[in-house]
Amino acid sequence: QVGHLTPLKYDDEQTPGHIADNIAWITKVGNNIQADFSVDETIEVLEKIFRNYVKEGIIGPFSSDWMNKIYRLFSKKS
Repeated sequence: QVGHLTPLKYDDEQTPGHIADNIAWITKVGNNIQADFSVDETIEVLEKIFRNYVKEGIIGPFSSDWMNKIYRLFSKKS
């Protein structure tokens, strides 16, 4: 899919959404995170990504409070 690097709902007059420099190939999940997913759904996707990275040995295991840290991060943005 094609998507916006800066989400259209970002609502920043200094960063217009419908310009060529703001368009790139992006995954469907990436588009959903920007537009439709709730905080909980976004965290669920990120957890799955990180667990797959750990499983493949790309990164080391993350701490047990990882979800709480991520949730706090997203909650600050709301």
